[in-house]
Amino acid sequence: MLYQRFHPWFIRLLLAALLAFGSEILLWNVPYARAALGWARTALGYVLVAALLLDLAARYRPRDIFGALLLAGVYATVNALAISPQTTLYELPRTLATRVLGPHALVGLGMMALLLWLAGRGRSSWLALATLPVGIAAGAWARWSPVVLSAADETALAQIYSAAAVAAVIIAFLAWALARRQTESATPEFRLHPLEWIVVAGGLLALVASNYADGDMNTLALAVTAGLLALCWAALWATARMKGAAYVDLLAVFEPRWRWLGIGLLILAGAAALGWSLPRGEGIADPVAVIGGVMTAFGIVWLPTVALVLGARALQRQTRALRL
Repeated sequence: MLYQRFHPWFIRLLLAALLAFGSEILLWNVPYARAALGWARTALGYVLVAALLLDLAARYRPRDIFGALLLAGVYATVNALAISPQTTLYELPRTLATRVLGPHALVGLGMMALLLWLAGRGRSSWLALATLPVGIAAGAWARWSPVVLSAADETALAQIYSAAAVAAVIIAFLAWALARRQTESATPEFRLHPLEWIVVAGGLLALVASNYADGDMNTLALAVTAGLLALCWAALWATARMKGAAYVDLLAVFEPRWRWLGIGLLILAGAAALGWSLPRGEGIADPVAVIGGVMTAFGIVWLPTVALVLGARALQRQTRALRL
């Protein structure tokens, strides 16, 4: 069937919509300020990066949180290079942890987990539990971050709701389409065919080249971010497995739990309003400082932690081999 042939692309589109929701709405990249052409270019970038992530997940078969963090690192660096260099690659290297490795890697990790949840994996209540702190943080960040980062006006709550509603409708529609039309339980083939690889890699490189030509990044930012991308990719390659349980195996059948999804969306909307209502203060009383501190801490910690864990595993394997 034609649908089965393009089934993997429906899942890629769903992941792309989730990533866009995370990076554009939850991190509030002022989505309503883009023109139609700008949104077409942005949407293309998210579809291409989603295809890349699922290919790497199928090719190298990561199975634990450390492999997922490496995939999140790939997403964060590709997003910075191809999709939003204007808001991530300014004042490098100071903003490397605060704008690249922190928020976007965290979004990548969270949205890949949400994709699994939409496929029916994990406890039903996880989404409802996660949406409360995420909604509070997203509401406060969306209101105040334009004031802090670009000296713009604070964001109206209606603008946040309207942008989030559009994203939620797209995500729900794609999840519904996958659940309704799916007819087999075999894991979809997420590895890109040679022609698909040419399209995906060529499209991402074209976006990066266009951003560089437009002056949205300098040579230092390009070199540093591309180096981090190569590092995450090399770590995935070095830890690749040919068989065993993996992230992509959990995407064979989509069984969204609609009731819990609705509950999660209601909690998210209420929590966002609560976060939006928080006033700014000093120190830990300032929600922008607290949220920024959490994202920065994550950006500083996760990559060295993954390197230490993978290094310890490699040393353990070598020690066992010598004992044998």
